[in-house]
Amino acid sequence: MTLNKQQLDQMFEAARPLKEWLGANCHPHCTALVESDRIILVEGIAGGPFPEDEEDSACPECGGKLSNESVEAGMNGRAYRQATCFECGRVVRNFGEGWEVRS
Repeated sequence: MTLNKQQLDQMFEAARPLKEWLGANCHPHCTALVESDRIILVEGIAGGPFPEDEEDSACPECGGKLSNESVEAGMNGRAYRQATCFECGRVVRNFGEGWEVRS
């Protein structure tokens, strides 16, 4: 599925009240999933890469260890992983083809 700019703007506008409700009533580890026929409130307890994938989770600038990753959605609707390097502090992204420094 792809969204054009107008649809993406409408989606963010529709989600804004839920975002505000989450901020007022939940802690940062809660996520709301909205489906066509239900809403689900979930809580993330812990997460991170599998140990065997550690070499995939090295900073492309300094080789340092990366923080726990988050999954984000870009403005183009494409999901990516984002993390911060513990060594140099750079924010890096992975669109599925390896880590790159966020510009």
